Amino acid sequence: MEQVVRTILFNEKKEILLVKHSEKTLWALPGGHIEKGENMYQALHREIMEEFNLQINIPLEVAGLKDSRVNIEEFPKPISIYKITFGDREKMEYIFLAKIISGKMRVDKNEIFEYKFFKKGDILNQRKEIYSQIVDLVEKYVN
Repeated sequence: MEQVVRTILFNEKKEILLVKHSEKTLWALPGGHIEKGENMYQALHREIMEEFNLQINIPLEVAGLKDSRVNIEEFPKPISIYKITFGDREKMEYIFLAKIISGKMRVDKNEIFEYKFFKKGDILNQRKEIYSQIVDLVEKYVN
């Protein structure tokens, strides 16, 4: 099964970056496939750097796990994990909240047909043009 990471990615104005991969598709969250040897965090950082030339921060709420016998490294939790089935293909998607921390926006036009920063209200008002699970996630997790 394909493993994919995506992000609700905020700019400094708290607008959310959405992308289209072709003229006929709906607006989607940026991200991509987890490659062999990568964890989901490495994949998300790599995808955003490759597609947009941006550094991101994924907020981490730590539980404060400690054990003197082993090294414990905590990682951010996805806000959602879901499986998409279309035809004979299945994808497991891990969705994170993240914010842009640096970089000058440069878009990989081989990967991205169109991109736009949306306000939360615009996403909620344009439901027919955006994948429904994205609208649901924005409604639930974005203040």
